[in-house]
Amino acid sequence: PPPLALLWQAQQQGQTVLGFDAQQRYWLQSPGGWALLIDPLHMLVQAELPEPLENISLQLRGHRIELLQRKAGAPANDWDLSLDRKLPSTSQPFRLSSRTALSWNSLPWMEILLWNALLAAIAVALYARHRQRASQQRQQQQDRLAAQARLNTLNEMMAGLAQELTPPLTAIIANTRQLERTLDEPSQRETVRDTLLATGAQARRAAALISRLSRLLAHPKATETTPLDPDALVNSLLFLRQAELANQNITLEWHNLSPDEWPRAERTALEQILHNLVQNACEALQEQGGRIVISGESDGHNYRFKVIDNGPGIPDAILPKIFLPFFTTRSRGMGLGLPLCETLARAQGGKLHVQNAANGGVIAQLILPWARRDA
Repeated sequence: PPPLALLWQAQQQGQTVLGFDAQQRYWLQSPGGWALLIDPLHMLVQAELPEPLENISLQLRGHRIELLQRKAGAPANDWDLSLDRKLPSTSQPFRLSSRTALSWNSLPWMEILLWNALLAAIAVALYARHRQRASQQRQQQQDRLAAQARLNTLNEMMAGLAQELTPPLTAIIANTRQLERTLDEPSQRETVRDTLLATGAQARRAAALISRLSRLLAHPKATETTPLDPDALVNSLLFLRQAELANQNITLEWHNLSPDEWPRAERTALEQILHNLVQNACEALQEQGGRIVISGESDGHNYRFKVIDNGPGIPDAILPKIFLPFFTTRSRGMGLGLPLCETLARAQGGKLHVQNAANGGVIAQLILPWARRDA
């Protein structure tokens, strides 16, 4: 039974009071006479507590009750984790303290090993992917170098061809001029004259290309650029190709969106690029006919030519390869047109982009340095 003094104290204070005995138990005594004996040592089953947990103590109104004590002779711990928590209660204001000892043996080595194995597998996979991409890049570079070597061989062949072709082309130009001076027949005179003019223009262009090619082979970096009139350039192209394309049911148009702006380029190289882009568009439309639109505009920093057709476009698998030398899908093509155009564009400080249009067809963009019209 609880001590009578504890009952008298509860009645005097008018509230539940605590009383302790020598066995680390305590009484809860109410003023009404009922009493409750609490033994904290029997509230915990030590066998169910985790091994690293060493000490648990309960402090209650200045009395300390050891619920769990560390065994004597336990080895030293590498890490100590402690917890001190106050449990608010009017009649029993507990303060619970515990201490956990962690050693190397208590660490979850299996989980650590599994996580390390997973991270190692991810690292190996990333490294393998990096090696694979590096191998692909090396292979692409080797293919490009091989293609460049073939292109250099072709350059040597073209240098020899330039020497052989220049005299007959010069004779063609001389004969054409002679025909223009001696043409006296009034009938069909205009038709013959237009044909002769077109032939002479083509011959002069071919001679200029060969002359430029010879200069490039002898001095690869000697490319001089000047401000050029885009209307004059494209009108010359229209004059040479419009009648021919009309017979194939293909219309060729020119729109100058920046009449007061000019590009800076090398004339023969720019003519060659535009002729090649138009020819590619013609070959895409030759079976169905269609429309080719050439436009020119400036954004204040660059001058941009666009050659747009409404053909079937370029398959997505082929589009990334169109600038590779000797890559072609045509039975009679050599795969040198677009690579040469890209090289010419870069030599003038420009860029060449080819992409499919959203509504079908192809958009070829030639970006060149901008120049003032009066420069």
